[in-house]
Amino acid sequence: MRRIILVVALYVALLLSTTIQGCASVEAGLPVKRLEPSQYPTFTDDYNLTGLREAINRNLVYLNRLDDTKSFTYGPDVYTVKHLKESLNDFLDALKRSNGDLAALNKHIRQHYAVYAYRGNNNPDGIIVTGYFVPTLKGSLHSSDTFRYPLYRPPQELNKVVPFLTRQEIDAGALSGRGLELLYVDDRVDLFFLHIQGSGVIELDTGDVLYVGYAGTNGHDYRSIGKLLMEENRMDNRSVSMQGIKAYLREHPEEIDRVMAHNPSYVFFTTTQEIGIGACNVPLVSGRAIATDLSIYPQGALSYISTKKAVLDNNDRITGYTPLTRFVVNQDTGKAIVGPKRVDFFWGRGKHAEIQAGTMRQSGNLYFLVKKQPQKEHKKDNKKSTTQKHHAKSTTSHVKQNGK
Repeated sequence: MRRIILVVALYVALLLSTTIQGCASVEAGLPVKRLEPSQYPTFTDDYNLTGLREAINRNLVYLNRLDDTKSFTYGPDVYTVKHLKESLNDFLDALKRSNGDLAALNKHIRQHYAVYAYRGNNNPDGIIVTGYFVPTLKGSLHSSDTFRYPLYRPPQELNKVVPFLTRQEIDAGALSGRGLELLYVDDRVDLFFLHIQGSGVIELDTGDVLYVGYAGTNGHDYRSIGKLLMEENRMDNRSVSMQGIKAYLREHPEEIDRVMAHNPSYVFFTTTQEIGIGACNVPLVSGRAIATDLSIYPQGALSYISTKKAVLDNNDRITGYTPLTRFVVNQDTGKAIVGPKRVDFFWGRGKHAEIQAGTMRQSGNLYFLVKKQPQKEHKKDNKKSTTQKHHAKSTTSHVKQNGK
């Protein structure tokens, strides 16, 4: 979500410490493989396709900003921006023609599309899918006894002095009196998680609403407070979710300073015009965007995930899990979204999104789809081909950090 860091996958980073191997120079070592048509999954979709069309159209806005000759790597193959735009427009046409008939859409994909998959999809330790969302906080443009906790703009010397101030130093007032306060909020715990997410909505005491997004970090590595609480036996695996950590901190206010200081990473904010801007610098569509490690997976790629989501009763309690199968667009990233196994699913805004994102940690499968083109046009020449990486700054909760 807009430089969104929520991507928060709050839940996950706690337990995951995946290291990235990077893309190898030979096909056998690549984390992504091209499938034979007989290996294609049956593509189903459990959500309204209107949002998918909107997500694809927004992604075309992103691609239209790029040079048509730039390219993205899909496993052993390379595609130009020009071809990817043609591919997305073809998929939009196929959606329209199929009119919700997924059998017809699957037939079109099998005939006309190359499908790529993460090599570890079918392994027990395949991808891990977590969730992120856009939080809403109460705030004010002026400091008061109620609104005491500032969101800071990035200082001018940011990125010029390394390392910069830590979270503990900033929380202790190291930036006070410099006029960097963007606004103030009333809840320190919610503010901490806003930093994890990277973007949010602020409902001001005047009745106005502001959107805020990621504008930079202090350069320190993200460290999971959920992992800390587990190591100290203060929480267990079952209770370490965003909601569980928030509850622990509010029940133990004397622990807040120490626990938050464990994570030296600090996020600076700016106001934005729209909610939930991702790494592609376009607004994310709820339920139709994912965040991945963009040094491995192609940014802006039409994708497909199969995993599970929570089933909630009328009191928002989890009663079980059901399949989540969906076409999505790879439009975001996050500081804790590292390695080929990590995928963060964007739930959007609201109570339901918060619950799903805060508790989501499921195994799953990940695929990428591109319209076929002649072999000679897309096969990578390992000696001459280079892949252009297009990592727009993101202010979604997700983009710069992710993890509880």
